[in-house]
Amino acid sequence: MFYFSLLGFAIYFCKDSINGRSIAKRILKMQVVDNRTGRPASPLQCVVRNLFCILWPVEVLVTFGSPDRRIGDMVAGTRVDEFDPANVAQGKSSLKMLITGLLFAYGVILLITMVMALLTPSLPA
Repeated sequence: MFYFSLLGFAIYFCKDSINGRSIAKRILKMQVVDNRTGRPASPLQCVVRNLFCILWPVEVLVTFGSPDRRIGDMVAGTRVDEFDPANVAQGKSSLKMLITGLLFAYGVILLITMVMALLTPSLPA
């Protein structure tokens, strides 16, 4: 059950993996793009960007100082921009992008969980 719940977190962190657009970004006609190239962010960039949602109180404070980009954007090298239909990843399968992001996110979450388990002292029996 625990590993199944980790899968739920992995899915959340992959929400922007298909052409840099989550459901909300599709409704708002927005897209996560690579800050240097302006092309849709890769699934790995989206996962790294979304991992920083864990630090949401810090993200909120940083957003007051830099409303254009949050910490996750700065680390992943991304930004949120208006959606341009011409700016869609060509030749990449949506399923392949989603699976890549999911595997990466699940691996990172599993690694964090294992490190935390090693650092947490166990209770005496």
